[in-house]
Amino acid sequence: MAPSGLPPDLASALDDRLGKCRVVKIQCLLSDSDAGERIKKARLPGGWTVRGKLAKYGGFRHGEFEVSDGGRPAGIFHTVQAGDELYAATGAGAAFFSRYASRIIRGLHPHVLAATVNSETMCKILNDYERDGGGRLSPKESVRKKGHGAGLKTRREWIPRDAAGDRGTVEKVFADARDGGWHISSVRVFSGRESKPDLDLSVSRKGLVSVYAGAFEAVFAWLLRPVARKGIESRAMFSGRGRSETKGREPMPLLVDFGTSVFRDEQIRKEFTRIMERYPNCNYFVMHGGNPHTYISVLDKNDYSAFSIRTMGDSRLLIIPQIKASAASLMRFSEFLNESFREGKIQDHAAVAPGGARGWVRARTIAGTGWRGSLTRTIPP
Repeated sequence: MAPSGLPPDLASALDDRLGKCRVVKIQCLLSDSDAGERIKKARLPGGWTVRGKLAKYGGFRHGEFEVSDGGRPAGIFHTVQAGDELYAATGAGAAFFSRYASRIIRGLHPHVLAATVNSETMCKILNDYERDGGGRLSPKESVRKKGHGAGLKTRREWIPRDAAGDRGTVEKVFADARDGGWHISSVRVFSGRESKPDLDLSVSRKGLVSVYAGAFEAVFAWLLRPVARKGIESRAMFSGRGRSETKGREPMPLLVDFGTSVFRDEQIRKEFTRIMERYPNCNYFVMHGGNPHTYISVLDKNDYSAFSIRTMGDSRLLIIPQIKASAASLMRFSEFLNESFREGKIQDHAAVAPGGARGWVRARTIAGTGWRGSLTRTIPP
């Protein structure tokens, strides 16, 4: 086996197909079943067709899918799956990836989910690459985010060189962003000479990797697998929280800690409610609108999972799963929260507040007339 764990013949096949592409786009994903078979049977927009070839290499499954639109070839994307880990890759360009491959993958929800990471984890994965012998990584460019709602700011920055021509360290980029109240949404790094790097890629907290230079095998070993495996850990934390699955139907809340007194300002609490208007494919009911706290119930129309969200003090948010609350639904909302409001640290509430949630968490089932009241809103996909 190759160092990455990829069988040599699979590593060679992928290198043959992707090695000469100018840019390779790769999405790290999680799948609860054979994604290749699901793609072959997927419902597609009118005029689209997908022809796929599937092959097994030991414990890995490889899919090669050619997409046509209106009878014209649009491009090819590949999948590599090992257990719950799934990777979708294409060298056909960013437009093909976003218009076709990514859309087909999104259509497999809730069976296929994006493996997302927060900026702290992203920094750790890159540091681990250096520590474990992958070579020194130099930061080249970053995308930072700061603020929330209408005040959300995004800044793309090229990392400047110092007097010696050095761009500094990856860890410093993340630390500088954190000290300024920003979080890193994506970062581009390289190793070796910048003019002819051994490795040149960008990685985002959405689990999307763009490879400009470097072998797929090395990127798979040092970056893709750690991102996907972190996603699997996160899914485990989000699983089994619906009250139909818990002992005695006890609520099992999640706690989101933003690390700063973000909810002290009443206007931000009200802004948070307005942000919920942009959460796609849901019904929501505002039980308390921001003075002194915000309390909202959400029904996810993808699989009819339900949960409540409420502010808890100035810096934290509580997510309270109801009778049915799938991991896919909770992960989708958490990603929306991080992208549209502010990045926070998500934890099992019981781990930070031992003793359970009964007695002070008023966990409610989504039933009765509340969902038909005047404050109920339906948000389309």
